[in-house]
Amino acid sequence: MDSMFDLLFGRISGGLDAGIMALSLLGSLALCAALFLLGRRNEIAWWLVAGAYVLWGLSSLLGFSPRALDSVLSLLLFLLGVAIPLILGIGAGIYGLLLFQRFPRQAPMTRAVTLRTFKGTELVLPLAVALVFGLASSLPVLSVFAEYGLWDQVPLPSLATIIVTGTLGGLLPGGLVGLAQRGRWAWFLLVIPPLLDIYSSVITAGGSVKIFLSIATIALAVLGWARWGAVPAETEAAKYK
Repeated sequence: MDSMFDLLFGRISGGLDAGIMALSLLGSLALCAALFLLGRRNEIAWWLVAGAYVLWGLSSLLGFSPRALDSVLSLLLFLLGVAIPLILGIGAGIYGLLLFQRFPRQAPMTRAVTLRTFKGTELVLPLAVALVFGLASSLPVLSVFAEYGLWDQVPLPSLATIIVTGTLGGLLPGGLVGLAQRGRWAWFLLVIPPLLDIYSSVITAGGSVKIFLSIATIALAVLGWARWGAVPAETEAAKYK
């Protein structure tokens, strides 16, 4: 029974680990539901996006003990490393909701959203969000070195790897910002973070349930891209309103 449980959910050593895993999986489920609804231009999706990041934020905080970091600086760095991704994710949900609500209702909770013609400048905000997300991912690591005053011993190659990996993971909120801006291309950004999650889960034996949810996220992103292919483009006149 234990081996089957480990296969499904990964190694869990106690109730705290179980709570962390449950919050993480619930967040992934909320994201899957959000992408399913986003493909139908349903504004409830943006509430689910914010909810997913709240759950992930709680999951990160649940495994943290204030006693592990005694100095104010190290504690601040860690909390910023948790808070910034949380703010970016919730902000993406609020941003998308506000932009979607500018369009008339097509059905209950569904908006008659039109697509914007792609321009290179539309990449700026999503990529900026991803970069800030990536930089924030390095802060918990820096907090450990700050705790012992070892700033001169921070391994720069490892830190760069964390930032690059975090930036790729930040393409999730970045892609959501792109969808809020009505860019069909942004669906492709949402495929990259779950691919990283699959790799991480395989390497760390994170459990088949997590892998399944990552695969479901990829499938829903592709399905959303396909569904938005039938969404009409905005007219030239509408661009200047």
